[in-house]
Amino acid sequence: MLTVKVIHGLNGDMNLVSMIYELSRSFKEKISIDEEVDLLYDHQYPTLEVNGRRVVFDFLTEEEARVKLSKLIKGEVVDSRGDFKFLSTSNSSFADGVPIY
Repeated sequence: MLTVKVIHGLNGDMNLVSMIYELSRSFKEKISIDEEVDLLYDHQYPTLEVNGRRVVFDFLTEEEARVKLSKLIKGEVVDSRGDFKFLSTSNSSFADGVPIY
C-alpha cells in the first residue's frame, strides 16, 4: 500500500487532500493518506511525502496540480519547471521531520 503524507502549516493543504482522494480512486493500488499540521511550517505550499521522499508541492492551477500529483504518486520524477524542492531529513544532527536543503 502506498502512503502519501500531506504536511501543511498556517496556509492549509491548498485542497491537496481532496485531490489525492479523487486520484486514489483511479489507481489499482490502495493509497493511505496521512495529514499532519505543523504550526512552525514556513512554506507557502504544503509538503508531500511519498514513500519517504519529501517534496514541497507548489502549483499554479488545479489541473497542473492533478497532473503533477498523478506523476508523483506513480513514482515519476517531476521537475519540468524546477519548482519541486526535494528535502532531505537524514541528517543525524537534526530530529526526524526537520527539512534540510
